[in-house]
Amino acid sequence: MKRFISMTMAAMMAVSIVPSTAFAANEEIAKIKTVGAIEWNAEEAKSKPEIDGVELQIKLKDFYQSYKSTNEKFELTLEADGASVTNDTSNSTELIDLTGSGSGVYRNGTMIGKVFVEPYELDETTFEFVIQEDGYNFVEDDKIVIIINDMKMDRYSEGAKAVVDVTGDFGEATDLPVAAIYGNGFKVDYSNKLTEIAVEDEKELKTITIESKVGKFSKDEEIKVKINSDFEISKFEVTMIEGGIYKDGSLKDNEEFVIIPFDGSEEITIKGLEIESLDGAKPGDIAKFEVRCKGYDTAYVEVAKVVADEVTITVDEDEDVPVMYSGTDKGNSGLETTKEHKALAVTIEEITVDSWNEKDAWTLTLPEGVYVTNIEDADMKSENMSFTGYPSGPMNMFKDAYKKGDFEVFEFGRRSFTVDKDKKATLEFTFELIAEPGFEGPVELTFDNGEFKDSVVIAEFVSPYKVEAKQNDVKIDYRYTKLDSNIVITETEVDLWKDTEFKFEVDHMSFEDTTKYDANFDVKELKSLKNDELGFKVAEVSDEEPFKVVIKDMSLYMDRNLPAGGYDLIMNTTMSDAFMDADLFGSTKSIGEELFDDADEFDKVVKENFVNIITGDADTFVTRVEVPVGKDYIKAGDKVFTLDVPAYINADNYTMLPVRAVAIALGIDNDAIIWNAETRTATIFHGSRIISMTVGADVMTVNGTTIPTATSVEVVNGRMFIPMRDLATAMNAKLDWDPVTRTAYFN
Repeated sequence: MKRFISMTMAAMMAVSIVPSTAFAANEEIAKIKTVGAIEWNAEEAKSKPEIDGVELQIKLKDFYQSYKSTNEKFELTLEADGASVTNDTSNSTELIDLTGSGSGVYRNGTMIGKVFVEPYELDETTFEFVIQEDGYNFVEDDKIVIIINDMKMDRYSEGAKAVVDVTGDFGEATDLPVAAIYGNGFKVDYSNKLTEIAVEDEKELKTITIESKVGKFSKDEEIKVKINSDFEISKFEVTMIEGGIYKDGSLKDNEEFVIIPFDGSEEITIKGLEIESLDGAKPGDIAKFEVRCKGYDTAYVEVAKVVADEVTITVDEDEDVPVMYSGTDKGNSGLETTKEHKALAVTIEEITVDSWNEKDAWTLTLPEGVYVTNIEDADMKSENMSFTGYPSGPMNMFKDAYKKGDFEVFEFGRRSFTVDKDKKATLEFTFELIAEPGFEGPVELTFDNGEFKDSVVIAEFVSPYKVEAKQNDVKIDYRYTKLDSNIVITETEVDLWKDTEFKFEVDHMSFEDTTKYDANFDVKELKSLKNDELGFKVAEVSDEEPFKVVIKDMSLYMDRNLPAGGYDLIMNTTMSDAFMDADLFGSTKSIGEELFDDADEFDKVVKENFVNIITGDADTFVTRVEVPVGKDYIKAGDKVFTLDVPAYINADNYTMLPVRAVAIALGIDNDAIIWNAETRTATIFHGSRIISMTVGADVMTVNGTTIPTATSVEVVNGRMFIPMRDLATAMNAKLDWDPVTRTAYFN
């Protein structure tokens, strides 16, 4: 049965926590767990004991406050499964120890705030309480502790358990343990991560713990510990056992031994035991021990997993992938954020001795557009490795390798290191990263030495803005050309931009002074820009909703001699300027100097073909047109044209396309398509070409030359259709056909 306990927390300060919208996507606000979950054996459970003293802990992460004039309330919901309140719910302390010495807000182990009851109406499922920091602001690593008391299990039979789910403003966590009832047997524990071992390799295990769930051990008992097939015990010493002693002569075939417990001991540990995987083991096999004793249920514990003989690249799976902003420097210039640009620590290690061949060259590769700016000395470590030509360590080797790979890849040469004999090599490092403007997504670091290749995600980048713009198809009939579409720039999240400038330009064109700016804040138009640019400045910080700017009523000055085709919309910002000035690991130059030919600006293309010039006297087309068979639309660049009669495949298996619709989509004026109802002939004037086609005819004419068609020209529901390839020939357009999607592409 599910029990719901809804709680509301109010911060009793003149500050409040930033709304959840201020956090990046997928960013955890807190780590939530229970500590001190209770375990009873079947005998102990007969008295139906209460659950007391279990801690609910909420450890804050990336959590900060902005000053406001009112207090903020935070909702938290506890959903208990397998347990319920035992006492009168008119007093919340019967469920939660709000006044006990353990409940409160902790910083660095010291209680800095109290948790106490606020006036409310309480039933058996719901109550409210307050967290007070006594004038301190919440910061990262603050820990809220709530002691759970006076709950009863719904069942006290073997296998019963009680858990809680937590949801609310601090995040969520499910199936947090509170209490459990075990059978009359052992509880055998090992590390939460299995030890990795290669085939025909030996490996020392972590501590194995054996507990009795039916009281204390007796010296009259014998506990047999046996490993499964394809494995054997390669090193065993009597001193490895604590809480009992080894029974002399009990080690059999390196597979099984016997422990005699000390009288009254509650726990037996085995430390330093070594096992070997035999030649019958294969990758994926699990090594486990069987634990048996008369009067106890048999228990099993998994201790190791067989892996291939390899070199691995890993990060700490318990650490969250750091989220960074792209298009700026490590100091986040132009942004109001304290996010660091340190990636996860990376470990490259041999699973077995001699896996990493010293004779092989090897590489480390980051995604295109992501760059390393630094590796701190404290973040570069190695074990059992020496670096040829680098007696002071691997740092300079990394710098040379990055430079050798043109700052796109780390290229390490052959024999760049040696490994101590009979030991495994381990290399650890942490990159400081920045990314080009517009880069978004995970940062995957790939290790490759020709024999082993593997990747790991070490960071994630998000863009601090979103730019939306549509293609403008224009003809140069006069010098000043108005654009139909707008440019929309939106802040990724609240309270992000700070003293940020945005500048836009289109190659070979200049913006006129007709431009207007609509925004949900006091936008400052940049008047000092060159004639070929427009832009604005953000001088304040957003509060309740992200900033949004709409640039509209734009007109362009375009030279009449500009060739037809697409011209991109380019953006530069305060952030991208800082990116270009950023340091580059292994270089004495900035990123702009080293990688972009000493350019001062990045010139981020935010919309390809923003301006698409169509010249009326040209015989060629620049707009890409997409015509899917059976669909009621045609796409031309960003535009979508609705069809009353879609393209089709006729009885002769030819793909038939609507003549007028495709011609208009390609950019031909509707007035340049003439229909003669008497002769049922369509004539198209395009540049120097005059194209004629007649319904029922199996030919067409182009500039007076007769050209056969694959099948006759047809009319369906009043619309003229011609075979796809014949239409492309008539229009002098490039044609591609996708047989899977049954779509024709022109240009």
